[in-house]
Amino acid sequence: DDLTNFLVRAKAVAGDERAFSLGWVHQHHNGSPLECVAVRRDGGMIATGARDGSIVVVDPETGELIARLTPHLDCITGLQFSADCSILTSSSRDSTLRIWSVDALSSGTALHTIRVPNSSEIMACAVDANSRLIALGCACGTTYLYSVASSRCLHTLVVTNVAVRSVEFCS
Repeated sequence: DDLTNFLVRAKAVAGDERAFSLGWVHQHHNGSPLECVAVRRDGGMIATGARDGSIVVVDPETGELIARLTPHLDCITGLQFSADCSILTSSSRDSTLRIWSVDALSSGTALHTIRVPNSSEIMACAVDANSRLIALGCACGTTYLYSVASSRCLHTLVVTNVAVRSVEFCS
């Protein structure tokens, strides 16, 4: 893929617009194709996830590499910053979700790792507005609700055997 001319525009809370090329971010993924992008609400960080399971976090103002993480064994399927900008979640086809402290990304250590039952691929993740709950949609058709603080599964909803590709909290 040619990402050199690919531009992402992020609307920050303050209303300013920032644009940057993802071509230079792509090099930090060692050429692995990008699968998802997350922009922190205040526009201060952008995270990209790649097919090889790597995550790159950059400062869009300076272009500074904040962190290069390689926590997952398979494709990154979702990235999301919490509304309060304190955590980043990453989900993967390797059946894991990782919860990262934004302040400690450079350490490369996740706060929590959640592994879904039955080794189902995680297709989507969402963090609620209070950063207390995480919803996970899986390839097997199951949706899970987890506690951010304890990493415990609070509810399981099995609807169908069709992949759940999107989950969202309503405000």
